Amino acid sequence: MKTDRLLQVVCWNVIGRKGELLRTFIGGIIGMFFAMSITNGFWFSDEAADRGEVSSMTVLMLICISVIMLKYATGVSFNTKTKTAFLNYAMLPATNLEKYAANWIYVTFVLGGTSIAGLIVGDGVQRIVSEIVYGTSSSVTWSALGILADTLEIKALGVIWGVVAFVFGLIAAHAAFILGGTLFRKHQFILTCVLWWIVVPFATGTLFTGAGWLVHSILDANDCGLEIEWYVGEDFAKCVVLLAELAFISFCYWYSFRLFSRSQIINNRFFNK
Repeated sequence: MKTDRLLQVVCWNVIGRKGELLRTFIGGIIGMFFAMSITNGFWFSDEAADRGEVSSMTVLMLICISVIMLKYATGVSFNTKTKTAFLNYAMLPATNLEKYAANWIYVTFVLGGTSIAGLIVGDGVQRIVSEIVYGTSSSVTWSALGILADTLEIKALGVIWGVVAFVFGLIAAHAAFILGGTLFRKHQFILTCVLWWIVVPFATGTLFTGAGWLVHSILDANDCGLEIEWYVGEDFAKCVVLLAELAFISFCYWYSFRLFSRSQIINNRFFNK
């Protein structure tokens, strides 16, 4: 992988999708302004929203940003949606890894950053309107930064594990939706949600339930009993959880890159294979 070619592919993505970036930025401004308009009673209430109402809206906006970032992650294969787009992208003088990394950078930092920038500008616009109407204003941006700072604050050594697990969880969720974006050809976000929130939990629960029933049946047939007691240290359990998250993240990126590299002009109706 060469950095200069990677940056050229990123620039090619940005130039080719500048209309999407503009719509995303304007949508962020309108979305934030509309949300704060609701909080302030569409500027007809007697006084501005109090701190509690702004904090509630901030939490809601953080949840929306998380969902939006996952939605963007499923668009990592946006260059292969049409035959023309695929041919143009395939002829770029770059390796599959550079193209995959460039798409990842675009959907994660460029598109996601544009959306967040629009929300921040929209927050500034609503503060100006609030100052004009009420003579006072509250910032959702600063409230969000305060919530994130409190969440990631390390007050003791034991808190480090929780912060690391939280960050790894966010990365794992993003990687899972990146995989969904390369696995499915159409309706990636909806199908990825169904996969990770319905199909996988149902299949895993069925597998473990069936295995438990089978073991129980075998033991009953032989008039035997099995009792297992686990004595695991807390630090060991935390390390296992982090290693499992790291393994899951590695698998998602590895398999999504394989699917991305094997993309064809004519694909299955729903799957990229």
